[in-house]
Amino acid sequence: MTLISFRKNMVQRTIILLCIFAAAMGLLETIVVVYLRELYYPGGFSFPLAAFSPRLYGIELLREFATLVMLLGIALLAGRGIRFFAWFLLAFAVWDIAYYLGLKLLLGWPSSFLTWDILFLIPWAWVGPVLAPLICCVMMILLALLILKMSDAGTRPVLSRNDWLILVGGALLILYAFLEDYGLLLYRSGLFGGLEAGTEAERLIAAFIPQRFNWLVFLAGSAFILLVIGRMWHRYKRTAG
Repeated sequence: MTLISFRKNMVQRTIILLCIFAAAMGLLETIVVVYLRELYYPGGFSFPLAAFSPRLYGIELLREFATLVMLLGIALLAGRGIRFFAWFLLAFAVWDIAYYLGLKLLLGWPSSFLTWDILFLIPWAWVGPVLAPLICCVMMILLALLILKMSDAGTRPVLSRNDWLILVGGALLILYAFLEDYGLLLYRSGLFGGLEAGTEAERLIAAFIPQRFNWLVFLAGSAFILLVIGRMWHRYKRTAG
């Protein structure tokens, strides 16, 4: 076995093991959310959001933070440098897809790709149709696999300075689309408190139902990321050819 084929087999083995780990994490996340919805949404999940007590809100933030640490940890074990970035993207995407698949299998939710969901609570509630994070997951998988392929082929640079600038710009636009609704609500009220029970923020959020997702901003951010993927693929094919 040549060194190149050995490295290729190691990468394939790491991809399989990392995906198994991330999928198991996604299923675990599903189970936790099933319990939460039994407690807070016994009639089925819907907006407006139910408020957590300050203690449970803090615990939920800690759970989200621990999840990110676990995904970062498995990515760090898998590789360093640009490969670490690729492994993290892949782990995050598989985890999120497994999470939604688990909810569909266990709860029959979401009813459609356009069903609204709450994605994260840090720094405040991220919301959007389920389709939006799934689109992000597909782009993350494409970008991760392309980075791994290019780094194996010795293509330099895998991501240029301009690629990074476009990528970060696209990610910020997507992040804005998810954070916009609750961010504007809290900004207009002069609050950034979150979902803690007994606060003015909770009273505002208790009556808030998102109506419109900013698809224009989201798709603009997605276009930036797809542009980077296209630039990388063109550079890889040119080098390989």
